[in-house]
Amino acid sequence: MCSTSLSLDGAARSALLIEARKGDRESLAKLILPYAPGLYLGALRLTRNAADAEDVRQDAFLKAMTRLEQFAGRPDENRDNLHAWVSRIASNASIDVIRKRRDGKLFSLEEPNGGSDETLEAT
Repeated sequence: MCSTSLSLDGAARSALLIEARKGDRESLAKLILPYAPGLYLGALRLTRNAADAEDVRQDAFLKAMTRLEQFAGRPDENRDNLHAWVSRIASNASIDVIRKRRDGKLFSLEEPNGGSDETLEAT
């Protein structure tokens, strides 16, 4: 695994971010892979499902890789704006999973739920 970006100084993180913005995926990986355990735990707290949390973490990494040009901040010595940005992506992905789960309740189209003529088959 890569050395943690949290242990890098501000100059090293800035240099990696510059390279990542040029398309160097290895530099981006050095910056964001150390966030993986925290992203998973955050997603697990929100989704309450291990498989969904893993999907959220992967989705967050993919979005960070493909949308790096949307990242406006740059890491400095005091704050890690990239970590906040990737965490926000993961939080939003977790919320999307919860919405899909809530909105995706399955109902039978053939089995009546209550009164007669409530199925599509009956129409």
